Amino acid sequence: MKLFWRLYDWNERTFWNSLTKKLMSFLVLFVIDLGYLFVYFREKQAIMAELAQSSIGQEALLRVSQGLDTTLTLMIGLTVAALCWNVMQILYIRFLILRPVRMIAQIFDEIGRGEGDFSRDLPTMTHDELRTLAEAYNRFADKMREIISEVRRASVDIAREAVVVRRAVTVTARSADEQGELARAVFSASGEAIQAIQEVSASAAMISNDTERNLSTARNSLLEMHDFVSKVQNVSNKLAAFNDTVGMLAERSDSIRQIASLIKDIANQTNLLALNAAIEAARAGEMGRGFAVVADEVRKLAERVDVATQEITSNIAGMTDLVLETQQENEAINADIMQARQVVEHSAAEFQNMVGNFERTGDQLNQIASAMEELTATNGQVHDSVHQVQTLSGNVAASMEDSSKTSEMLSQAAESVQELVSRFKIGRGAFDFNVDQARLFRDRIQERLTALAAEGVNIWDQNYQPLARTNPQKYDVSYCAAFERQLQPLLEDTLSKLKGGIFALIIDTKGYGAIHNLKFSRPLTGDYQTDLLGNRTRRIWSDPTGQRGAHNTAPLLVQTYARDTGEILSEINLPIMIDNRHWGTVRVGCDSTVLLED
Repeated sequence: MKLFWRLYDWNERTFWNSLTKKLMSFLVLFVIDLGYLFVYFREKQAIMAELAQSSIGQEALLRVSQGLDTTLTLMIGLTVAALCWNVMQILYIRFLILRPVRMIAQIFDEIGRGEGDFSRDLPTMTHDELRTLAEAYNRFADKMREIISEVRRASVDIAREAVVVRRAVTVTARSADEQGELARAVFSASGEAIQAIQEVSASAAMISNDTERNLSTARNSLLEMHDFVSKVQNVSNKLAAFNDTVGMLAERSDSIRQIASLIKDIANQTNLLALNAAIEAARAGEMGRGFAVVADEVRKLAERVDVATQEITSNIAGMTDLVLETQQENEAINADIMQARQVVEHSAAEFQNMVGNFERTGDQLNQIASAMEELTATNGQVHDSVHQVQTLSGNVAASMEDSSKTSEMLSQAAESVQELVSRFKIGRGAFDFNVDQARLFRDRIQERLTALAAEGVNIWDQNYQPLARTNPQKYDVSYCAAFERQLQPLLEDTLSKLKGGIFALIIDTKGYGAIHNLKFSRPLTGDYQTDLLGNRTRRIWSDPTGQRGAHNTAPLLVQTYARDTGEILSEINLPIMIDNRHWGTVRVGCDSTVLLED
């Protein structure tokens, strides 16, 4: 059996390796059928020889020969007609079979090379198995168009969401970094706060102890002040009694002074009487000598009494003055003591308030000490929590970085899918239409650049000359004026034909774009925001999207990104090749949502 299949395979490869050969093999049957001529001529000769030997006449023999020749003529005519019919059938069947088969083979060959046009349907001209094959392929192609369209929409959606996620991840990562910085600052401040709280707690404890000691001292001092007030009251009472005694002494001194005055009067009168008695005794003579002596003694005694009385009066007067002075000083002392008592009583009351304040302060300090202990514990928990937040912020930042890389990989994967499915033409949808327009734009640009190079324009000039007072920075090259004259209309024509078109421009391999669409070529104003949106000519696109497009040599690159103006765009990049040399790329940007339309 294996030998049979080997012979079959050899026969197929050697003799029947095309449908044409297989169809032409039907002519072998016709060639085999031509063997009847050999049979005819042999049998004719045998018949004619047999008839010649018989008694049949020549005329009959001639009629038989003519009849056989007529039969031969008819057979040859039928054979030629059959040959023509066979050839027509072979050509017809070959046309019906080879055309769709070759079309299918071409399509699958394009698919095998990574390209394919599913926009074409196989013709259904017959009503046989080939029609069934064509209809089956057409259903397959329609399903493939549907699948490719869905894959394109899904890839655009994924790319859009990846851009949104990447932008959100970037914002979140920035927020996480800021949160981490704040957490580190709070962590550091919390550590300092813990130390400060501990110091405050220790100081509060010391103050509480000092306050307790001061409170004890103040209480003792308050008791001493109350005792002092009591003693001052006693002294005041004693001074009052002493003042009364001094008053009585003053009264007694006044009585003694009055008595001394009376005695003085009596002494004066006695002296007068003694003087009168001496006079009378002198008159009496000898008889009155003794009486004169007595009178003289009485006078002397009266003088002595007068002297003593004067001395007593003087002493009493001095004593009275001293008593009055003592009384005044005692009253002054009593007044001072009363004032001192009032001051001491006021001080005692204030001290009582101070003791109360000390007691309240002590209670508050105890509460503060307790609160500081609780605050220390709470701040310790906050410190630990902030440390955890700091760690989590670091983890979040790392996760956001991983997420950013993942979203970037997702975006690249979506772009790869878009690049793959864009190789297949489905004949419908904005995606297919814009890709076709971009290819036409690229081909026209290549023709114009080739013509400009032939005219002597240095289209490969990359000697960028900075233009003064431009922000963003702009540059000039030698071919700018030629591009504005020759290529600007192509940019505008392409942009007008795009579905959801935002821009259509070309850049070289370093990202330099000499010209842009007219709506982005407005006069410079000097205002950054105005010029950023209004004039985008003569710029080097150094962003990752621009550089990736500038260096792209793949047949097609689709990038979805957030523009510096905030829009989310899908950009179609096609390499520009001049004499098999990479000049740059075509950049066709459109609203990414438009690419979702069928």
